[in-house]
Amino acid sequence: MSNVRPDPDTPVRPDPDTPDTIDSYGVNGRPSEASGAIREFRDENSDFDFEGLDVLHRADVCIGGDPTCISRAGDSGVNRSLGTQNSRQTDSVRDQLNAVDPDDTPTVRVIIENKADD
Repeated sequence: MSNVRPDPDTPVRPDPDTPDTIDSYGVNGRPSEASGAIREFRDENSDFDFEGLDVLHRADVCIGGDPTCISRAGDSGVNRSLGTQNSRQTDSVRDQLNAVDPDDTPTVRVIIENKADD
């Protein structure tokens, strides 16, 4: 399967528009760029059986991930569960990103942990 996207372990520069991207997703839903990137990934890998799989963004779009950055295909149930959990954390992610000073921090890695309640 083709995977020419950035290495998922590489920290990325904080984008000052990310909090706006999070808000836009909350109001407008998935941007058309995300759907286009998913279609492109599926077209590039047309010989692959996607049954039971979703095309995954490197970082979930609902928490500010780049809608055009596709990492791979993965289990649909797991992806949708994580997406639901991530969507509940948009306010926290936005607040944390707003606290990052891009001049002091040339790169940043945001780690979001989803934990099951006992």
